[in-house]
Amino acid sequence: MLFFEDFQFNRDILKRSLPRTVENFIGRSKFVIFCDRSQKSNKKTFINVRHLIDNAAETLLNGPESPVYGRNQLQKLANGFGILNGEITIKMIETMSKEETADCWEYYIASTAKWLTYFDEFQKLPHCLQIKLTLSIWHVWGRLEKHAFTAVLRKQKLFTDKHLVVVGRNALINLKAFKYDHSWLSNYPPEQVEFFTGVKSLELYEVVDHLMSLEPTHIELTFMLAQLSFHYAASRFPEENEILKVTERFQQILSNDLHDYYVNDMNTPRYSVRMAQMMKINNLIQKYVREIRPRAELARTFEIFSIEFSHPEIFHDTGF
Repeated sequence: MLFFEDFQFNRDILKRSLPRTVENFIGRSKFVIFCDRSQKSNKKTFINVRHLIDNAAETLLNGPESPVYGRNQLQKLANGFGILNGEITIKMIETMSKEETADCWEYYIASTAKWLTYFDEFQKLPHCLQIKLTLSIWHVWGRLEKHAFTAVLRKQKLFTDKHLVVVGRNALINLKAFKYDHSWLSNYPPEQVEFFTGVKSLELYEVVDHLMSLEPTHIELTFMLAQLSFHYAASRFPEENEILKVTERFQQILSNDLHDYYVNDMNTPRYSVRMAQMMKINNLIQKYVREIRPRAELARTFEIFSIEFSHPEIFHDTGF
């Protein structure tokens, strides 16, 4: 008969170990394991962006450049978004470096601040909160502006190549051919850094195609910019009740104004299909923004970038 006392415990301990992959062995991501770490310098380039903050703050204090007309907030806000004001001069660039990148930052931050001065409700906020919101939403605002501008010019047949995209101050790049100079940004090879920066994201194709199909009016596009921006700000600061209340109120006001636009100006009381298409575009942009976050965490963990910003919070979710 077999008794419990006859069992032998802890004699042959089962051992488990993770597979000895190269990544596991050296403790580095597969995206950078083939780089020679001995060539990597720990020295970081300091980038002072204080002037961008000061310029945005001054713009917000000065208010709109021209008189604001419109029977509601959405129409007034549309005055601050001139996607095609006057003659457009486009320049093709084959390489983007630090200078072109910094110019894009300056353009989108300044344009976002200028646009917000046309929103009466925003102007009522404390100045410090105005600056905080502006410096948090500029890059998502810039994403949609860039896509919308590209879609408009393609629709007008200024160019038809789907690989051409407008960025910053009317600069045109070919996503298939242009080169991004990463030397100021990282000591790693460009093909590895591109994974983290997403400078050639598929979002650029997908969103532009949807915008060309939708052909949003000026008012609709203004609403899309506002909804995308304020929704992002709320998700960016989920613990800050003041921002949550403000952004929710802004979206409600502008939604009511959009309803008024459809019913009274467009005579389109049933606009749910167009609304769904607009939100699909905004959701796509937010999806790609969310995908940047884990890449940014990897970049910080493995010290991919060799730069240090004076105000890193401005570049949250930008890929830098």
